Amino acid sequence: MADLAEFAAAARRLAEAVAELDRQADGLELTPAAKRPWHETLHGKLLPQLPGPGGGGAFLVVAVVGGTNIGKSLIFNHLAGFPASSSSKFASGTKHPTCLAPAGFSQSHRLEDIFPGFVPTKIDEQDPDAALRADDRDLLFWAESDAVPDNLLLLDTPDVDADAPVNWERAAKIRTAADVLLAVVTEQKYNDAAVVRFFREAGGKEVHGADAAVVVVFNQVHLPEDDQYWPSWVGTFAERTGIDPDLLFLAPHDRDAAKDLRLPFHPRPWPPGESEPEAQARGTAGGESLRTALSELHFDEVKLRTLSGAVDRLASPEDGVSAWLAEVREAAARFAAAGEHLMDELTDSKAKWPPVPAAALVEEVRDWWRGRRTGATRRVADAYTVVGGLIAQPFRALRGPKPPPLEGYAKEELALFRRAVERLFGQLERLRESDPILAPRLAATLGGASRADLLERLRTDHAACDLEGELAAVVRTEMDALLTNNPRAGRWLRVLDGAAVMGRPALTVGLLGTGVIGTELAAAGVTVVADTLVGGAAAAAGEAAGAGAGSLAMRVNAKLARIERRFADRRRAWLERWVRDALLGPLVSDVAHAAALPDSEAFAAVGEALSELQRASGGRAPAAEASRTPERTGG
Repeated sequence: MADLAEFAAAARRLAEAVAELDRQADGLELTPAAKRPWHETLHGKLLPQLPGPGGGGAFLVVAVVGGTNIGKSLIFNHLAGFPASSSSKFASGTKHPTCLAPAGFSQSHRLEDIFPGFVPTKIDEQDPDAALRADDRDLLFWAESDAVPDNLLLLDTPDVDADAPVNWERAAKIRTAADVLLAVVTEQKYNDAAVVRFFREAGGKEVHGADAAVVVVFNQVHLPEDDQYWPSWVGTFAERTGIDPDLLFLAPHDRDAAKDLRLPFHPRPWPPGESEPEAQARGTAGGESLRTALSELHFDEVKLRTLSGAVDRLASPEDGVSAWLAEVREAAARFAAAGEHLMDELTDSKAKWPPVPAAALVEEVRDWWRGRRTGATRRVADAYTVVGGLIAQPFRALRGPKPPPLEGYAKEELALFRRAVERLFGQLERLRESDPILAPRLAATLGGASRADLLERLRTDHAACDLEGELAAVVRTEMDALLTNNPRAGRWLRVLDGAAVMGRPALTVGLLGTGVIGTELAAAGVTVVADTLVGGAAAAAGEAAGAGAGSLAMRVNAKLARIERRFADRRRAWLERWVRDALLGPLVSDVAHAAALPDSEAFAAVGEALSELQRASGGRAPAAEASRTPERTGG
């Protein structure tokens, strides 16, 4: 049983991986895994019939199947050794399957798991004909018997050629769960269209991977008269259904023996060989030969054979797990395309961002540098600041209160944001009409807010932004990086600033106010500020500093331009976050999550588990290809 234990462990891992991916793929709008045929194979065939931790051992499911009025229930009773299943002389007699289990089976197994969709109903000895009555429920009548070997479940099934389609459906469900099909046919039924169709599916011509062992019982044969005919009958049945019988028995037409459960079952070779008088004469009354034949089947071989057939169904590239993975990948690609479309609308790359006022930018750089002065330079600069403030006080009084440095910028930025949101709202409405992936999600998103409400919220949230604090943070980050990455530039700044502060007090007080950087030059623009402050300081430090000062001015100019870009990036990111929170909600993250599923651990786990299960069954393992993300080509 070591092989079956390995098989069972692999099946459980696949079930866990499928459940996780199915949960994560819920937003892809695909048919859920539980509603796919291969899911029933996994949960209705593999898992219930394999040994599990804490569960019972493995067993073979033997189902007696066939058409109406062929003695199917009588043969089942021969196997049981007693009248376990009621029979009827009327067509479509058996309407519900009857299961005979070994003693104590129900203590370690659940019939509702082995036969999903059925309602197990214990046989009432006072009502033996319950299986013959119609019921909208799919009932499974069952009993336990010491006559059944510990590793077998015996089932009688509804007639497959009945007028009621539900009989076929119930028999087909049992066929899916069966390891051995005991096919009962007669001279009247071996070529019947419904019977042939049922067994053709069992033989694998229409159901991929169906691989149950098949024992054919040709019933109601007149021997020895029919010896010349039965090979042709069985040959036609085998050819039309695609079944190659594992065992073949002939049962004579004998009403009295059938009634007393004394029918002999004569084994015959298939394909028919040379005449075997002893084998043809052999046959034990009462069904013992059938039970013996079933008990002599190689248990592990038959079980692994049928389970391997189930794995083939699971791995089918047309409608198995591999096909499901391909669907997930295709749906994720559609979501990725929709996500790119959506993200294209979030940012208006053509919009011209308002420039940061030079005065505000220089003021922040000056504040950053003030905190880095030390010693005498700091003391003198602070003194000049006080003196400069006293000198400028009368002019400030005449000029009135100075407006916030970023007041004008804030108005321009809000106007830009309003245009962007209005444009985005219109674009999303158009996407709702044209994009099948986004349409239902955008309908819910756009239905909850009007443009006026959104714009008012934008105004309120924008007013709460600390623009000066954000600009100061960007200045600190960028200027600190300048000093860290360019220690020489830092030394030059200190030399030039010290020279300007200590050597040129008139220039410092009158023009620059606090040394190397002054706000009054800001009106001329950032580049003029950098060139003037560095050049003026260099003149104060002496001509020897000229070459270094020129290089430093270029670095400062580049750094100030970079600060503007970084500040604009930061504000653009704020707008994107606001749009996602106020307008789109979880839409962006949901679409992104769906698009990334083929690269997720859950997706890879399903492919790996399926490959492992195929290896355990002795089959090929192509499933890993389905779970592998193809390499991207091009840009």
